Amino acid sequence: MRFIQTFTYLFKYDDWFPSVGLGMLFSLIPIVGPIVVHGWFVRLMRLRISGDEHTLPPLSLSDFGGLLREGGIPFLVNLVLALPMMIFVYIMLASVFGVFLVGVGLGAALEPAMGELGVAVGLGVGAVAALIVYLVFMVAVVAVGAAMHVFILRAEVTAQFGAAFQMAAVTERTSPACSSRC
Repeated sequence: MRFIQTFTYLFKYDDWFPSVGLGMLFSLIPIVGPIVVHGWFVRLMRLRISGDEHTLPPLSLSDFGGLLREGGIPFLVNLVLALPMMIFVYIMLASVFGVFLVGVGLGAALEPAMGELGVAVGLGVGAVAALIVYLVFMVAVVAVGAAMHVFILRAEVTAQFGAAFQMAAVTERTSPACSSRC
């Protein structure tokens, strides 16, 4: 199992400290710093995809702009995909709350006929219905989130914003853009 290696592989290189140290400093720069570090990881990922296990790409101030571009493309793809996802999540939360309120209304309607038992039944129905709606939406969020990662990964591999959204290439096992870049 190579699980631990995902956290320790950078330390096998003799020159890991300058890049990792500078990456930690870059991460302190709001918004731009993490994008630059992501650009460095994108370069590292491309080396691994091409089969080069022995090279650690340098992280330096002189290539700040190039790394910003490399990390900026996946960042923009993520941003474009995350905005509709956030709207979807807000709709989900409003739906859960709305379904629960319907249960509260049911409890209020049943109270004259059933007393406190009617209120309890209404709240119980509302809570169960809200839980079911929440679970359905969470499954959808996980599925959409997984699909988002495919698009972001494609942007990382191809270094092209538009290529991330080409559905035909995303669904192919090997895409022409990847075979020329990887």
